[in-house]
Amino acid sequence: MKKNESKATDKSTRKVTTKQQPENTKSVEATTALATDESSSGTATPSDGEGCESVTVIIIARNEKHGELMLRSVKKNLIGVDADVHLVTGDNVKNTDVETLLAQMPEVKTERIVLMTEGVFILNPSTIFDIGARKTPAANMPALMYKSVLEPLLKQMKEELPYADVADTYARVTPEVTPAIIGNWRKDPWLLPVISKNPPREALEEYGAWKKFMHVSPDSWSPDLVKFLENRFPE
Repeated sequence: MKKNESKATDKSTRKVTTKQQPENTKSVEATTALATDESSSGTATPSDGEGCESVTVIIIARNEKHGELMLRSVKKNLIGVDADVHLVTGDNVKNTDVETLLAQMPEVKTERIVLMTEGVFILNPSTIFDIGARKTPAANMPALMYKSVLEPLLKQMKEELPYADVADTYARVTPEVTPAIIGNWRKDPWLLPVISKNPPREALEEYGAWKKFMHVSPDSWSPDLVKFLENRFPE
C-alpha cells in the first residue's frame, strides 16, 4: 500500500485519496491524511493496478457530522480500490443531488464513480463489484456509475427530471440485466434500513455484523445511533 496524498478544496468539499488492496480489509485511516493546509500539493489521479480499481467516491451529506461518519465507513470498508473521495457537505450541497453532482463533475478524473447519498454507509468490507451488482430497488445504497454515461444524463435530468433519484434513473438508462431482488431485508445480505426514531442498539449490532450497507433515514439519527457509528468507525 503506497502512501496517500490528499487535498482539501474548501470547508465543505473535502478530497481524500486512499489506496487499499483487496487482501487488506483493515482500516486505512492510519494511512489516509485529511489535509487542512490549502497550499498542500495536488492529489494524484487514482490509477488501476494489480487487483486494484481506480474510482472516485462522491459522498453527499448536508450535515457535516453525518458526512464524516459516512467518509469513515468508506475509508474502512471500501477495498480493492485506488480512490479519490469527495465529501460534499454544507453549502456545497445544492437543492438537488443532480445539481450537486453536476458541480462535482469537473473534479472527477476517473471513469468509475461511486455515489453515496445522505445517510448511506458501507458497513462491512465491500468491493466496487458488490456496489455495482444490479439491485432493485437501487436507492439508499452506494451506486457504481460511469462518468461518460452519468455526466450527460445529469445534464438531461437537470432539464427534465431535476428531483428524480439519480441511481434509479441511471439504472433505467443502462443495459438491463437481471437484478438481485431486495425484498426481505432481514434475510438479504445487502441493506440494513434504519427507519425508526430510536433504532434499538441490539438490532444495529446484530444486522450490522453481516450486512454490506446501511441507510439511515433523516428521523433516525438518535444519540445512540451516532454512538454506534462512532464506535463502528472510530477516528
